[in-house]
Amino acid sequence: MNSQAVKKVGIDVSDNKYISINAKQYDRNLRYILITCYNQKVLFPIKKSVHSAYIRYKKPDNHEVFNTCEITENGEILVELTEQMLAVAGICYADVVIHKNMALEVDIAENDDGLVEIINVGNDGIISTMTFIVNVQEAAFDNEQIESSYEYN
Repeated sequence: MNSQAVKKVGIDVSDNKYISINAKQYDRNLRYILITCYNQKVLFPIKKSVHSAYIRYKKPDNHEVFNTCEITENGEILVELTEQMLAVAGICYADVVIHKNMALEVDIAENDDGLVEIINVGNDGIISTMTFIVNVQEAAFDNEQIESSYEYN
């Protein structure tokens, strides 16, 4: 099965509007969210070679997910809704964190013991989208019941 369910949404980093995305409990490897980011309704420029993106996701059972997202060549953020993200039915809260890739620099400083190398990751900003909702619809029955039952074909 090669088809994917991709939900395209525009999410602002400043303007909070209600966004709800539906998904199905226990799905895996096929559900994605393709996010275009805006700042006060103006396209927020994201470059694959310059930025990194992560999703922060809280499930109804209060377990949390922090996953890396893919940035496309068009500057959109592709979020995979993993099996673990869809394990619990109910309302999940999410946002996407965007930051510049940190260019590591090595500074040389002198202390009482001699020269010390200090790694400097810079002071680049971090910005997050407004929170959006993933509504995980309950499956018809629990997958564990499938695994633990008899079947005679």
